[in-house]
Amino acid sequence: MNKTAFRKKRLPICMLVITGTFVSTFSVATIIYFSTRQFQSIVTFPLMESLAFGALISSIDPTAMLNVLSTLNIPDTDTVHIVILGESLLNDAIVISLFKSIITEGTDSW
Repeated sequence: MNKTAFRKKRLPICMLVITGTFVSTFSVATIIYFSTRQFQSIVTFPLMESLAFGALISSIDPTAMLNVLSTLNIPDTDTVHIVILGESLLNDAIVISLFKSIITEGTDSW
């Protein structure tokens, strides 16, 4: 990866990583939390467990998308390639931090 190009695109990459990860985490957690209560399933998930699950699921794997970009002969220096690769690299770090924060905060309530 071109480090100079990555540094130039760091603001849109960070915006995608932070907003995307948090929106995905809280969306999945909300769906899990309320759907288990709505349908009165055998297992209901507490809020902190729903958030932990949402954080784990929010990690992405851009391999397929990067493969499509290379099939279309889009160079590694193209903005789309840089943003997707940078977002995937930073997304894992944010997800790990978010998961550890939820687990640390949630251990008192579990």
